[in-house]
Order: sequence, then structure tokens, then C-alpha cells
Amino acid sequence: MLDRGSEEEAVYAAVGRALTKWEGLEYTLSETYEALLRAKTDGAAYGYGLLTAFTGRYALLESAEQHFPFRDEARFKPLRTLITRAEKLCARRNEIAHGIVADVHTRGWYLVPAWYNSKKAPRHVFGPEFNYGIGRYAYTAEQVQTYAKHFQALNLEVAPYRKQILDRWG
Repeated sequence: MLDRGSEEEAVYAAVGRALTKWEGLEYTLSETYEALLRAKTDGAAYGYGLLTAFTGRYALLESAEQHFPFRDEARFKPLRTLITRAEKLCARRNEIAHGIVADVHTRGWYLVPAWYNSKKAPRHVFGPEFNYGIGRYAYTAEQVQTYAKHFQALNLEVAPYRKQILDRWG
């Protein structure tokens, strides 16, 4: 059974907060990427930002981490796991970024897949009415806020690595 939804404005606010927290994480990851490359200019971050999807940026980060000569030192080992966590959370970020706020079956407001999203939207609701079913997800404002907290927590875990990496390079 679907939990009671949220107020419409609460879902919109939660979406904005979550996406802002994700962008903060992306910025920190771009700085970490620069540090792993021992970049002396902003060119590395610019190149990182040219990729439009996180899957490409994740591949850059993963490769840079794998080629970091000090990666097996105890203090740097957790970085691999943090980068992988970002890759896994990206799927939730995409749902938040590409979902639509809708009143679902008069139970309240949720973030749900847009009806045209063939991978996540329910196929049986494509009819003459513009009917939003719950699809593969229906997030309340509180659930979206939980993801925002995960994005922020990961950002705080990744942030210290930039300085540690730069210090280790010497």
C-alpha cells in the first residue's frame, strides 16, 4: 500500500534541495579528480564537466583513482568505495532530476516517473487521460529529503581527500 503523499510544495522544495546537494557532491568529486591527476590548471575540471552524464565522469574518476600511485595506502583505500557509492546514488539522482511532481490517485503528491519514461512509468496508463501512475517509484518529500541527506553525507566524506591527495603528491 502506498503511504500518504506529501504537500505539493514540499515535494518541489525537496527536489530542489536534493539536486543542489548532488551538485555539491559533483563539485567535490571534480576537485578530487583534479587532485588525483595532480592538475596545475582548471583544465581537468573543465574536461570533467564536459561530460554530460555522471557515468562518464564516474569512469574518469575511477580511472584516475586506479592510477593514483598511492591508492593502496590505508588512508586512500576508502576513496574507491566512496566513488562507487556516488555511482550507485546517481540512479536516485536521475530519478529525482527526471521525475515529475504529481497527485497520485488522490493520495497526495509524489515525485513519479513521467508518463513517457518507458523504463520506469507504468505502461497500462497510456490512455486518453494524462494519468500519472506510480510507476517504479513514488517518492514523498520526506523520501527525497533522505536522498538529499545521503548526497550531502557523501560529499562530506569525499571532501577531505582533495587536500590529502595534494599533500601526498607533495
